[in-house]
Amino acid sequence: PVVAGTARGFQAQSFIATLKYLDVKHKEHPNRIHISVQIPHQDGMLPLISTMPLHNLHFLLSESIYRHQHVCSNL
Repeated sequence: PVVAGTARGFQAQSFIATLKYLDVKHKEHPNRIHISVQIPHQDGMLPLISTMPLHNLHFLLSESIYRHQHVCSNL
């Protein structure tokens, strides 16, 4: 099992999140909010990020057909 606080468990990670309002004068995306999240990686591992829920990571990481469902991700 994965236990918090152990070497292979979940730990609190630092991240930087910024919100920027793009007013009506913005050429490409007027009256929108730009969201930026920077998550550092450690030990050569990258965090998995997707706009859809991530289920069964074994299939997502081994079978490319499953990654096509996550076009807005870093898979």
